[in-house]
Amino acid sequence: MVWQDSSKFSPPASPVTAPGDGPSDGQNLAFAILRHVTPQDTHWDLLLELPGKTGLATWRIHSPPSAWPSPPDQAPRWLPAYPLPDHRRIYLDYQGPISNNRGHVTQIDRGRLIVHSSDNSSLNVTLVGLSATLNLLFRPPTYSPGQWMISARLA
Repeated sequence: MVWQDSSKFSPPASPVTAPGDGPSDGQNLAFAILRHVTPQDTHWDLLLELPGKTGLATWRIHSPPSAWPSPPDQAPRWLPAYPLPDHRRIYLDYQGPISNNRGHVTQIDRGRLIVHSSDNSSLNVTLVGLSATLNLLFRPPTYSPGQWMISARLA
């Protein structure tokens, strides 16, 4: 079962990674999914610790995580994902208010990130979370500048 009602989800207390702002060793990459409630909207932030990056690659996704995976008997569903500036590693474990009245974040899931491929034309990863394991394929913008597309399948 995948993130049935993210507004009622309580993540486990133990962090997947040690807190801090230093990059991972490249072998133990992490991810987090945060429900971000702002004065303007509610969306989900997907944060990925990618090799060679100090910060976390971050995308804003307006669909809840329960809507991300395509059913196994259907064609892949593509959802828009909007890249945000890299976030600090502290957000892998953080829950609470965001400064300057930018809302509040609640962690929906976190876990290990496996990068299968990454180049200018796509990013293919597996999220091994506490709630589900997902294979994600990211496609960069083609028609709408700044809007990536993602497709997810349960692993």
